[in-house]
Parts: sequence; C-alpha cells; structure tokens
Amino acid sequence: MGEPIDGLVEIGIPQKFFILDFNDYIQAIINNIYPNLIENYSNDNYLQSRAILANRIEIVNEINEYVLSLTLGILLIVTS
Repeated sequence: MGEPIDGLVEIGIPQKFFILDFNDYIQAIINNIYPNLIENYSNDNYLQSRAILANRIEIVNEINEYVLSLTLGILLIVTS
C-alpha cells in the first residue's frame, strides 16, 4: 500500500493461518476453512463468509473437485 506496483509483492501470512499438521493438504484446507461443510454446503452465508486463495489454477481445480465430490455424494444420497 502506497508503494510502486512492479508486479511483485511480498505478503506476510500470520502464523495462525498456517495448516501444519496434515496427511492430505486438500482435505486439511477444506476442513480448516469450511468446518462442518456437509451440514452447511447449501447455506449461502456460510459459504460467502469464507475463501480459499491459491497461487495456481491447478490447485483451485483440485480443491473444487474435492468439494464437488463431497457435495455430490450428499446429493446422490438424498435424491436416491
């Protein structure tokens, strides 16, 4: 802020936002950002109050596929 924009910016991330203990990083991200996702996947306020930022589109696609697999599984169970 208030500095020239040359396309490169270093942003400090507070330690409290780090996820350090995990086996599957996608699952860890979802569990931390969207706790109780299964119960709230259709709640607009719940979804709009959270965000996941990623530096590559491949990561975004992996996260989206994971969340869709969780919610589609719910929809299939409910409609069956």
